[in-house]
Amino acid sequence: MTRPRVPLLIQDMDPKPIAEAYAKLTGRAPFSIAARKALRLSSDEGNVLDVACGPGYFLAQLAKLAPHKEIHGLDISPNMLSLAKDTLQKRNLDAKVQLHLGSAFDLPFEDNSLDLVTNSNFLHQIDDPSQFLYEMVRVLKPGGTGIIFDFTRDVPSWVRSLAYLHTRYTLWKQIPLDGMGRVIDACFTIEEIEGYLEKIPSIKWKIERPLMMVITTIWKEPI
Repeated sequence: MTRPRVPLLIQDMDPKPIAEAYAKLTGRAPFSIAARKALRLSSDEGNVLDVACGPGYFLAQLAKLAPHKEIHGLDISPNMLSLAKDTLQKRNLDAKVQLHLGSAFDLPFEDNSLDLVTNSNFLHQIDDPSQFLYEMVRVLKPGGTGIIFDFTRDVPSWVRSLAYLHTRYTLWKQIPLDGMGRVIDACFTIEEIEGYLEKIPSIKWKIERPLMMVITTIWKEPI
């Protein structure tokens, strides 16, 4: 039986000590694999926005792998954006990326203006993703693509317990989220994600589930 969802709040990740601990923890994640998958969905040129870019590891991979794209990163947390700037500077990629302070629920981009919109490890931080999904689709060009990477709550209880034990006593002790188990409790099931997507007109989508992850790809239909 799937556990009831217990949402997190975006503010949980905003204080500087928490943002820095999160950056150290997620710095080990295989962002290059996710970035390659995302970039295969669009042409070599065009523009891309990474929403809720956090400390910028995914952005750095996008900039490295797609030097001919116009790349933007957005986050609501000034502390996360500062870490993203540092990440890009250390890799000599800061000139290739434009950073924006803003909300995923009110993206500062025109309608039909972006070829690719990406997002990772964010969906579980919000209570209702409807507005974010509408915004993602709004800014995509007709024929454009969005891709969302996150964990899922559709896991056996032993997987949640193992994830909790693996993370609770490492860097997670600096983040008041009670380890990875707390994150899993905040994630959406595939059925819940499909329920939100069904309400959005003029899109097609595909959901994949590798291990504990859910990868949601959205295509905005051409006019």
